[in-house]
Amino acid sequence: MKSLTHFSIPKNLTKILADDGYWEDDNYDPIFLSAEEVVYKGKKTPAFQISFPKLEDYEGINGCAWEAIITRYVQDIKADLASNIHSKSVEKECVLWVETEQHYKQMLNFISELLNSPDDVESLYEEIFE
Repeated sequence: MKSLTHFSIPKNLTKILADDGYWEDDNYDPIFLSAEEVVYKGKKTPAFQISFPKLEDYEGINGCAWEAIITRYVQDIKADLASNIHSKSVEKECVLWVETEQHYKQMLNFISELLNSPDDVESLYEEIFE
């Protein structure tokens, strides 16, 4: 798996969405980055998304648990961002998305930090689920 530490999204992502309606990047397999236009609460908006299945390094953590861990981590650091993260997670996959490119970059930075800190993941898991 290529580290998310140096993730890259196109500088012209807004234009790509306007022209193509969709963008994806699977260079961080099994982590998948994408963006597309969606209708949310009756309004057309971009959805900048990250999704991933259970990760090998964290076998006991399912998609819904990842959602809770990431949300708590972001909430503790930047509450206004946490309130803008939407989810579609299921047991087999964590799916999180935001409506702005700025929030996307921030969310990916925090997720990258967290994935590179197993002690924080374990601590948050225990705090939430035990």
